[in-house]
Amino acid sequence: MRGKDLFFLVLLLAVLITGFVVAVDYPPRARFFPLIVISLCGIIVLGELLKAFLAYRKAGGTGIDRPATAEAPERDQKQQRNIDLLAWIGGFALLIWLLGFIIGMPLFMLAYVKLKGEGWRWAIALSATMFVIVYGGFNLLLNIPLYEGLLFLP
Repeated sequence: MRGKDLFFLVLLLAVLITGFVVAVDYPPRARFFPLIVISLCGIIVLGELLKAFLAYRKAGGTGIDRPATAEAPERDQKQQRNIDLLAWIGGFALLIWLLGFIIGMPLFMLAYVKLKGEGWRWAIALSATMFVIVYGGFNLLLNIPLYEGLLFLP
């Protein structure tokens, strides 16, 4: 594992810890979900950090995982995947900001599944399931008000 990968994991852990500290001050009903998600993500990041440190110690502290000659094409592929991922995350954030959770999440699911090569039936079924989970689960069953989006705010 390279130094910047390790730095990213440490930075991510710091952000998760900050989010945990902030979420503790939320009202009891509002902090339940963020604390669960942050805790699970924190456990995963700690596991990755532990694996990275063990691999580093096993390699004798050199930090070299593979030969430098094979890195250029792999680095280009990683960079393209990162750009794609950033575009999807940006699109998701934009959908949530404009349309809210109830409409934005199923639309994102539909676009993502369809553009990844699945058929219309599967894409619509997953989107409908996401709608039922978000609207039925959070809005109706748990009575948690979700962000309604910029277009639908009064």
